[in-house]
Amino acid sequence: ATPHAPRLARCLLAPRTRNLTDVCIVCFVLNLFRHNKLGSWLLSLMISVQADFFWPLAVLFSIATCCGIIMCAVGPTRLDLSFCAGFCAALVAVCELNFGWFGMLQICMLNGLKVRCWFPAACYYTKSNAPEIHVLFPLVWLPLGVFLSICGTLWRPWYAAFYVLPWGLVGHGPLLDMQWWQWREVIVGGVFWFYF
Repeated sequence: ATPHAPRLARCLLAPRTRNLTDVCIVCFVLNLFRHNKLGSWLLSLMISVQADFFWPLAVLFSIATCCGIIMCAVGPTRLDLSFCAGFCAALVAVCELNFGWFGMLQICMLNGLKVRCWFPAACYYTKSNAPEIHVLFPLVWLPLGVFLSICGTLWRPWYAAFYVLPWGLVGHGPLLDMQWWQWREVIVGGVFWFYF
C-alpha cells in the first residue's frame, strides 16, 4: 500500500462544499459549451447584472445623494450656504434625480417591462419601435414596469393572505390560477412586510 492512498480516499469520500461547488460550475459551463449556448448565456448574464445589480445600485445611490443634499440644505443640521453654493447643491440634486429616473428606465428596458411616454411630442423611437431614451432628458418617459412591480410586491401579500388563501381553503378563488411572478411578488412582499 502506498502512503498516499488514505489521503486520496479522504479527498474522494469527504469532499468539501467548495470543491463540489467548483465541480458543479465547471460542469455547467462545459455543458453550455457543448450545446453551443455559452455565448447567449454570457449575454444573458451581462444583461442580468446590469438590470438587477448595477442600475438598482445607481438608483439607490442617486436617491441617497439627493436625500443627503436635501438634509444639508433644509434639515435640522442645515448648513449656511451662500446663494451660489445653494444653487449648485440644487443643480446637483436635480441631476441626481434625473440620473435615478434614467436608471429606472434602464431597468425597465433591460427587463422588458413597460415604458410609457408622458409627452408624445418629445418622445423618440428607434427603427424597431423601441423607446429611445436619452440620459439628459429621460423625464418624458414613465418607467411603468418598475412601479407596477413595486406596487405588486407591496399589495399582493395582503391579497394572497385575505382573499386567495381563504377562498382556496374552501375550493374556490384564484389559488391555482396565479402565475409564477405573482407568487414571487407574494413571497418577496411577505418577507418585506415581515421585516417592516
